[in-house]
Amino acid sequence: MWKIISKLLLVLPLFISVHLGPLIDIINHIFEIGSDDYARLGFSQIIRGVLIILMLLSGLYLRHKIKLDSMSKLLLIFSAYIFLFSWVHISPYKDFVFGLKVLFITVVYINSKVLFSSNIIGDKFVKSAYYMIALTVFISLIVGYYMDVPSYEGIDFALAGITGQPAGPSANIASIFPIIFIGNLQNISNWKIINLLFCIILSLAMMRRTGIIAISLSSLFVIILSLSKVKDVLKKLILLFLIIVIVIVGWYFIKKYSFDQAIEMRFEEADIRKGGTGSGRSFFWMESIDYIMNVDSFVDILFGEGYGSSSQIMFKRLGIYVGTHSEIFDLLLNFGIVGLVFFFFYIIIFLKFMFESHFNHLYVIVFIITISFVVFTGGFFDPNFSAIFFLIGYLNVKYKK
Repeated sequence: MWKIISKLLLVLPLFISVHLGPLIDIINHIFEIGSDDYARLGFSQIIRGVLIILMLLSGLYLRHKIKLDSMSKLLLIFSAYIFLFSWVHISPYKDFVFGLKVLFITVVYINSKVLFSSNIIGDKFVKSAYYMIALTVFISLIVGYYMDVPSYEGIDFALAGITGQPAGPSANIASIFPIIFIGNLQNISNWKIINLLFCIILSLAMMRRTGIIAISLSSLFVIILSLSKVKDVLKKLILLFLIIVIVIVGWYFIKKYSFDQAIEMRFEEADIRKGGTGSGRSFFWMESIDYIMNVDSFVDILFGEGYGSSSQIMFKRLGIYVGTHSEIFDLLLNFGIVGLVFFFFYIIIFLKFMFESHFNHLYVIVFIITISFVVFTGGFFDPNFSAIFFLIGYLNVKYKK
């Protein structure tokens, strides 16, 4: 009995942490916490702080298994950089909040490695995380739909979830997408096909551009790789036939219910200053480049102006309070060249892991999703991506040679 209780205590902090993004949205809604941004932010940070402590205690209990790798060290140093240099920025509190987020996903990664390498959790735990997050997001989207929670202007069917902010649910679904393909791709089971279609449908329903791009590119990679691994010509032809049928049927429903017009509206590079739901990324990026080229202070270029300054800069230049929709420009404006260098090292370390795994397909899918969100959205270090860092910990234990 004690063994079961002790194992539960070791695993529970990580389990909750991986599910934290969608869970906080539901808790906020049920208990009406966070009617204003400040209250919600405070509640979220308290929960994350407690979970960081619990995960660290879990790791200390299994201290013989703790071994900080290059990614752990880099993320810990990045967290320390954010905390230490907050004093040169406009809003130290916002820096603290972001630093805590980075520290949180770092500890998720470390704790994941510790628990997997200790054989306390395994494949079943990973798949249970997929089911729980998928179910939580699905329920949130359906409840939001029946509550008539508004989403995008001009797209009535788009699902936004309970909070009316589909960015979080989209990130949640993208971060668990690789879990579907754990195992051999030579035999694509019905379970994999059903969940693949489930994630594609949810992404289209949420109408988040980056989510659609990430899952579409990942799906294309999986299909091509699966076909290349099937040696039987007849099986290849059957798979190709099924793919063509699914595409034709899917396209029929897309045209029938005007999905194509909605997708075109979301991806159109519209002038964001005139409103609407177009992309507008080129405006954000060009304004970011122009601002950087004309900054007078070398300190601002080197260390940035603090978390949230990218949104303030866009507001001053474009009249809307929004980030640059790119992790690269957000980091550059918020934390300077130093912050951007940290992220580039993160990518280099991940590519090293992927190489050491002999380009395992799960690493490639994680990389596709990472690059998609980094280039086109930002917010990669948000707890909504906890599952990605949890999954990287799992992959580094199981597949990295």
